[in-house]
Amino acid sequence: MLFWLGIAILVAYVLIGLEVASGSRKIRFLRDIQPIAPEAAPTVSIIVAARNEERNVRAALRSLLSLDYPRLQLLVVDDRSEDCTGAILEEMASGDSRLEIFHVAELPAGWLGKNHALWQGSRKASGELLLFTDADVVMAPDVLS
Repeated sequence: MLFWLGIAILVAYVLIGLEVASGSRKIRFLRDIQPIAPEAAPTVSIIVAARNEERNVRAALRSLLSLDYPRLQLLVVDDRSEDCTGAILEEMASGDSRLEIFHVAELPAGWLGKNHALWQGSRKASGELLLFTDADVVMAPDVLS
């Protein structure tokens, strides 16, 4: 009895392995997919949550501003920062109209700070796709395209 149970389990594993192997061959590699033409690209809203990021926020936002993607909305939510993050964001926004800055002054009961900041940003977003990121992430210019 145990012998036949072992054989049945072995057959099941072989069948599952074949299914996985054949399914993985159907998945295309990202390197094989051609970039979308600029006129057909969906609008992307990038939502950045920033809290006490005065050390990193400039580099991160500069990288977002230098993205080569044609249809982009940049929303930055200052999540109750206690350092100079808010002032840096306002300074950068005054120099580039593509940046939309929002300040969260108070955290509602039952919310976690980052989740609330990203939710606030998503409510302002108009893009077909949303990309959530942190204020210390530096992106390559072609990361979206």
